Amino acid sequence: MNRKSVRVLLLVCLLVSVAIYIKNSHGISGIRRISNSTTSKVISRETGVTPGLHNQSFDGAKILPLLTLFTTWKNTKEKAIVIRNTIQNWRTFHPNISTVVFSNSVKRLHRYARKHGWKIWKSKTVTEDKIPLFRDMFIQAMKQQSSVFYGYANSDILFTPSLMKTLQKIDSFKQNNTSPILVVGQRIDFSVVNISFPNNFSYIVKKGLHNGKLNEPDAIDYFIISKDFPLKDFPDVVVGRIAYDNYVIMHARAHRVAVIDATKTIPAIHQTTRAGNMEGHMQRNKLYNKELLNKEFDITNYLGGLTTCANYESVRNSSTNGINLIRRKSKPGYCVKMFESW
Repeated sequence: MNRKSVRVLLLVCLLVSVAIYIKNSHGISGIRRISNSTTSKVISRETGVTPGLHNQSFDGAKILPLLTLFTTWKNTKEKAIVIRNTIQNWRTFHPNISTVVFSNSVKRLHRYARKHGWKIWKSKTVTEDKIPLFRDMFIQAMKQQSSVFYGYANSDILFTPSLMKTLQKIDSFKQNNTSPILVVGQRIDFSVVNISFPNNFSYIVKKGLHNGKLNEPDAIDYFIISKDFPLKDFPDVVVGRIAYDNYVIMHARAHRVAVIDATKTIPAIHQTTRAGNMEGHMQRNKLYNKELLNKEFDITNYLGGLTTCANYESVRNSSTNGINLIRRKSKPGYCVKMFESW
């Protein structure tokens, strides 16, 4: 084959490639969702989650993560293994979930987090104890990262693939529901003090699901919201101190948010260290939130902020192995009494 023939052949191949690219990319900006049939068929051995796209939104031609999930942590020796487990566990949901830690320091754990695809953001608003404000972490996340949902979880919480499946169902629910969304759930406590493999998150999740203890309806360690959640008049409560978790639910209910109790479909494994399950009660300024809320709103009773007061719950469908959202027909009396004092 002479040089002229080679040039012609290369030109033809180039034109064919361009035509295929144009055909495949045509009309992408007009699509809003991707069905599960378009996702990769490769299953992650670590989580069982199908990598790729899971009912994600298109922002023009940009595909949005389903969730921006963030946390904050203390760089202590005791917590180091626990946080490393969390970093690895949350990473398995990339790229469907974008993971972030809010921190104003530079530590070895941050380098480890970056290595595993996490983003490190400086907290723009903190208390005198260097604790980020709950509200401002969400506002900052919404400004810096586009996604369908935004969530905070404590840095010792591990999740399973059911997190993705539940959020996909809630995403579909949100498309037909104009109310803002709040997803919460009780945690499962599992001690990692004397286990055989304390630095193996898969082992901890498996053991936690079988041997862990479901905590009470007031023990809430994760909060996932839609972008239209009412944050504008949210008070300056902080994470890691008493009462902020229950107030989030009370605030949502008072603003007619669709509160979803996902306890039955989102196992949240709490890695319990020697500090126990009541760390917030042993911290300096442990009553910060209670004193603030009592001063601003005269709140002394937090029973209206239990997961049992959510107006929806996610449940497993035994016949389809899927997840359903159902409206609760009745709630305990203390849920109703909350509004009598507001």
